[in-house]
Amino acid sequence: MMSSLSLEEIAYQEIRRKILDVEHMPNDLLSEQDLAEQFGMSRTPIRSALAHLETEGLVVTLKKRGVLIKEIQLQEVFDMNDMISAMQFYAIDIAEENEYPYDFELLEQYEQRVKEAAKNNDSKDYYENALLFMRTIILTLGNQSMIQIFDSFKDKLLVFHLVQRKLHHVNRPYMAIPYIETVLKSLKDKNIPQAKSALKMLVMIEERRR
Repeated sequence: MMSSLSLEEIAYQEIRRKILDVEHMPNDLLSEQDLAEQFGMSRTPIRSALAHLETEGLVVTLKKRGVLIKEIQLQEVFDMNDMISAMQFYAIDIAEENEYPYDFELLEQYEQRVKEAAKNNDSKDYYENALLFMRTIILTLGNQSMIQIFDSFKDKLLVFHLVQRKLHHVNRPYMAIPYIETVLKSLKDKNIPQAKSALKMLVMIEERRR
């Protein structure tokens, strides 16, 4: 059965997958021609796919040289984490003020997936589901602008953590689980200060241990 995806979308998804799986590492240089030959398509959809990835901050075009896999700098990680913390704290404050319900079923699903990923030593699933846990808290407000901001950070943070683990901390233990457990329990108990404290640690834990 033929795929309904366009050639651009196929190229985009496959290149993005390789970046997120750290098959393409930061500062690797990609060639439009090589990618076109690899995927069996012309350079036009490859060029469009790379342009899409550049808007997401995952690659950088170098004139007459190719496309560079972007290295996510630590300062950018600090800045993104600060914004995520601010959005989560705001979401919790507004939810408390207006008695908005949290999607505890979804939060528990992400909590369980984080635990399973840690048990299976699946770094990608571990980090991705921890990020989705945080996203779900922000989603409580139904503020699509805030979700768009979070989503613009998510892949870059995922790549940063996976690259760091691959290069420096292959056997490092997964430390987010107790903080996720505390956040979930605190929100259920309406212990807002404790929930915020645990969320702050959850956001900062990997950059502290870098």
